[in-house]
Amino acid sequence: MKNIPLIVLVGPTATGKSKMAIYLAKQIGGEIVSADSMLVYKGMDIGTAKPTQIERDGIKHHLIDLVNPDETFNVARFRALASKVIKEIYLNNKRIIVVGGTGLYIKALLYGLFSHPPIPNEISEKIKKIEKEKGQKGLFSWLSDIDPESAKNIHPNDRIRTIRALEIFLMTGRSIKEFHKEHAFKENYYDPLLIGLWMDKKLLYKRIEERTDEMIEKGFVDEVKYLLAKGYNPELPSMKALGYRQIIKYLQKEISLDKAIHLIKRDTKRYAKRQFTWFKKVSGINWFYYPYNKGNILKMVKEFINQKREGRQDERSD
Repeated sequence: MKNIPLIVLVGPTATGKSKMAIYLAKQIGGEIVSADSMLVYKGMDIGTAKPTQIERDGIKHHLIDLVNPDETFNVARFRALASKVIKEIYLNNKRIIVVGGTGLYIKALLYGLFSHPPIPNEISEKIKKIEKEKGQKGLFSWLSDIDPESAKNIHPNDRIRTIRALEIFLMTGRSIKEFHKEHAFKENYYDPLLIGLWMDKKLLYKRIEERTDEMIEKGFVDEVKYLLAKGYNPELPSMKALGYRQIIKYLQKEISLDKAIHLIKRDTKRYAKRQFTWFKKVSGINWFYYPYNKGNILKMVKEFINQKREGRQDERSD
């Protein structure tokens, strides 16, 4: 079912995507499919800004709270689950709103995943050996030396993407960035309307700072304490995520709480900038700038829905 219409709402963190998605879902009879790599983890609520049941306001959300923090979750698994959910929503005659800031998830959903031959065991073992000896810093330093172009687009703490880039380069002698360029946006698996949210940088940074303070007030530190008490290793990819790694450093008495909060704010701003840069390279996004005109966004969405409805009727009459 490749022609299923999707409303896809993208943009950096703290731009109000969740609230906008809920507003649209209420207006058009929709359900929300999360495309956020952190909202899949159970028990990681405050630090991921996961919408509460009250905030969801009766709108059904999918692909939230799927796995425990020590379980593996990747883009391939996301795509498989999202495709299944989207088909079910469509067959129930509901509108589908995909919302998230994880660009790789959005890209994989809409355009598929590029394939490559299996990674030879000797390459995997070599990478494991370096990781054991030198940790994630050593892996990223290695990637920066042999494939600086790919390293520019990967966060130093992103273990999964670092390993994937190393695997591809060691196997093929080519940057993973080249594979992405060759594959990118060649085939639509769905019929999407892409809507992007953005705001003035100063305002966005202010919102990030305020949201970080709110997280602390809501009990972010206690949330991380609880996860550690449950036995989740600080070295897990989920526990190294933005916000969590800084609070863990505070709890391990490496830094003060004030320093941890400062680092969360700083790193979140940097992350938002990377997100916007990533999405700006994607063609076909209809950008709306704060203060968002909900009426204009809704009008565009309704016109898109009506166009697709008329198209389906024409197909049936042929």
